Amino acid sequence: MHLQHPLCQIDPHANGLASNDGSCNLLHGSSPFGLEIDDFEHHQSWRIDAVARRWKVPSHSGRGEAVRRCKQHPSPHAAVMRPRITVITLTVSDLEKAVAFYRDGLGFNTEGIIGREFENGAVAFFQLEHGLRLALWPRKSLAADSGLPDAGRSQVEHLLGHNVSSSGEVDEVMTQAADAGATILKPAQSTFWGGYAGYFQDPDGHAWEVVFNPTFA
Repeated sequence: MHLQHPLCQIDPHANGLASNDGSCNLLHGSSPFGLEIDDFEHHQSWRIDAVARRWKVPSHSGRGEAVRRCKQHPSPHAAVMRPRITVITLTVSDLEKAVAFYRDGLGFNTEGIIGREFENGAVAFFQLEHGLRLALWPRKSLAADSGLPDAGRSQVEHLLGHNVSSSGEVDEVMTQAADAGATILKPAQSTFWGGYAGYFQDPDGHAWEVVFNPTFA
């Protein structure tokens, strides 16, 4: 199901959002922010406009091959979810403090907090490598927007991995994180599987593993 929503109306061909016939390739039920929404045509929140202005969705060279395979093995569902993650959203209790940790402490690039003028709208995006984006969003805002209860946080729900090219680089990143105010969960050390890794938590308790995996080198 193709929908004509604000992201497509801005410049769909330049951003890889439209097919040759001009129909929009962003499918019903998906959101560039990383949250599911019911209907882009009726979802006129600041986030669609902010993402459209600041984070152009890239075109993908492998789209033709993906379409060919879908035709060979058609899905019973009209909308096919592609195997990729474009935005990782971490919920935080203090947005200013969280931005300072990632921007000033870890050196992640960001334009700062946007959307302050909207209720539950304040958010910060960080451009990562390989087209991935990190979003920091207050926990209460996600609860209000999604309808989920704010039941607090679990420290073992997820783990963010940061692979590096050597054991020495693991030590350097762990030191940088500690200097930025991270909590060191497990100092860098040799692993049982032949690698080298350490764990730290950001100010909101999100766990990171900094790891050198020889099989990835």
